[in-house]
Amino acid sequence: MHVGVIAGVASTLARTQRSLGYDSYTFDYFDRPGYPGFPTDLNANLQLTPNKFLKGVKLLSFVLKERLCSRYDIYHFHFGRSLLPFNLDVPFLKASGKQILAHYHGGDIREKRLNILMKRFADAKFVSTPDLLAYVPEAVWIPNPIDISSCESYAEKPDTAEAGIIHIVHAPTNRQIKGTKYILEAVENLRQRGYNIKLSIIEKAPHSQVLRTLSRADVVVDQIAMKGGWYGIFACEAMALKKPVCVYIRDDLEQEYLPSKPVMNIDPSNLIETLKFLIDNGEFRLDLGQKGYSYVKEVHDAAKVTRRIMEFYKI
Repeated sequence: MHVGVIAGVASTLARTQRSLGYDSYTFDYFDRPGYPGFPTDLNANLQLTPNKFLKGVKLLSFVLKERLCSRYDIYHFHFGRSLLPFNLDVPFLKASGKQILAHYHGGDIREKRLNILMKRFADAKFVSTPDLLAYVPEAVWIPNPIDISSCESYAEKPDTAEAGIIHIVHAPTNRQIKGTKYILEAVENLRQRGYNIKLSIIEKAPHSQVLRTLSRADVVVDQIAMKGGWYGIFACEAMALKKPVCVYIRDDLEQEYLPSKPVMNIDPSNLIETLKFLIDNGEFRLDLGQKGYSYVKEVHDAAKVTRRIMEFYKI
């Protein structure tokens, strides 16, 4: 049972585990059919309940009714949260002989202290990006799984290719954290120099819409200002569509984990000139897109990532 659908990771893992012959399901606390639109098997629909206390009561009632603490052998918790508030079910699950895995994704440990129960009772701990190992040194980096064939089904030529326009796509979940203002400033600077640029900023859109817009991009810009200095799932999906990706990568992480340089490493100081270079060099854009595609197939392919995770499951 995967608990907590974060950026589609749990959904992709469960779907891939089922394709490999395992019974695997997802549970989420809130129903989000439009944005981002990732499927779940069980949902407590807490978005319909007005306050925290009643949410807790409804969640407990749902967990008991569906026998969620006893129906499964392995509990894979995402984003530091379990079935019940404060992770109060974790000691019970452990005492019942269940296997517990904690999968951290960023804001759950960058901005908060690790929950003591999860820290003590988890049989294995994973992080979705290597910068998070600084917060959980005993964890294992598990690259985010990407359903590459699903991404490829959206593949299209850039919708501006015939018009001499460069289409840049950016999808911030938080404009300040992702450095969106620098991207806006860079695009305006280049427009004033005579470059014909279409900028698409995707926010709170269904996942299918994100992929459709990505498929029509010439250049993709992920985050440019996050302290962690790593790429996200948005960048992975862009690479799966053979799009050249610009993202801020911390120097130490690039040296250790990205020697092949499948992305353009950017920051506010070099963003304008990097975008200018990519606009002026179409062949380089194609080559970088192919390099990113090869990298994401090797590192993020859902089947490979899932098999890696299964090595930690006691089956």
